[in-house]
Amino acid sequence: MIPDTNKDGIAEVVFSHGGDPDFPPENITSRYPGRLILLDGATGHMIGRFVDTPDRRETYNSPVLHHNTEEKFLLLGTGGETAPGRFQEFRYTEPFNLKYKDPCFS
Repeated sequence: MIPDTNKDGIAEVVFSHGGDPDFPPENITSRYPGRLILLDGATGHMIGRFVDTPDRRETYNSPVLHHNTEEKFLLLGTGGETAPGRFQEFRYTEPFNLKYKDPCFS
């Protein structure tokens, strides 16, 4: 959940989508990229457009909202059981906008 972005008084839902079990384990270059998707907390409709993971790798990890006193971040891990990935952070601003930062870990 993230703070309300469309001013309806209800928090929004951000989730990740990515990964495809139909790809064989040895095929790590042709997999679909993971995505971050924002849904209206009241209606469930998608808000805006999805955002691909910057490294264009699949993800099975739910995003986590982290904040300090000045900034908010969405944290997300990419990769899969047999595909390498990264731990990444996105700077979150309102209105909903994600700005990718360099990966925390490669």
